[in-house]
Amino acid sequence: MAEKAELSGCVDKFFSNRGEDFGDVISALERYARHGHYLNTLESHIQEFIGNPLHELPTVDASRVVLELGDKWSLLLANQGSPTQQLYSQPFRGFICPINHPLTISRYSYSDEWKPDVLGQDIRVQPCTQTTIQPLSACYFDGRKELVDVAITAESTAVLKLFEVPTAPMEWAFDRTSHTPTGVIAADPSATRRQYILKVLGEIGSATSISHIERACKDDLHYVRWAAVQALGKLSGEKALGVLEEMSHQDPQVAIRSAAKEAIRNSARN
Repeated sequence: MAEKAELSGCVDKFFSNRGEDFGDVISALERYARHGHYLNTLESHIQEFIGNPLHELPTVDASRVVLELGDKWSLLLANQGSPTQQLYSQPFRGFICPINHPLTISRYSYSDEWKPDVLGQDIRVQPCTQTTIQPLSACYFDGRKELVDVAITAESTAVLKLFEVPTAPMEWAFDRTSHTPTGVIAADPSATRRQYILKVLGEIGSATSISHIERACKDDLHYVRWAAVQALGKLSGEKALGVLEEMSHQDPQVAIRSAAKEAIRNSARN
């Protein structure tokens, strides 16, 4: 298929930083989209999503099929879902092309202090522009420099998504109202699951959970340790306070030390 070969060639050059203009990729993706040979793929592979071990991870896709794979990129056909409760960063470059319904694309800028691989709560995103992308029209984004939020205008919206391999180890979550960070999602699915387990243990609030949470306080990944602090802050008792006190002085990340101190203050008020 000429459209497939053309698209693969453009994308390989672009994501290898060999000077290919993103406008050429947009044109190739739109021609690929208009060809339409892939549309039966979503239905024929829908069972792939049932029982998916990663189904608990945050995603804006109700379902997703990989159409093409390159060394540095993947082309996906997705059934775009409703917006998530939070905004999520995308640590990669990409292209989005709706097939059957328009999409609303909202772009946010990062603060000057933005460091996508460093945990911190003193940053926020700022709304910039909002545009509507018509069916079979593609747009480009650079997630290393901006946050892009996609909203559907109709149910069952099929979208082609051409994404670069992530260039940072995590995705950030931002509150949609305050635009401040609420957490991070590890690129490593196993680390992300540890974060969710810690969140559940904190919500349960049982003292028997403390030993499990305490082990997570020694995790190599600082965003897992951050989740452990949040969980400990929801528990009561001297054991939880003792672990928080230790983290408030000894954790190598200043944001985690500050979060531990805040959790101790909140516990005293309660």
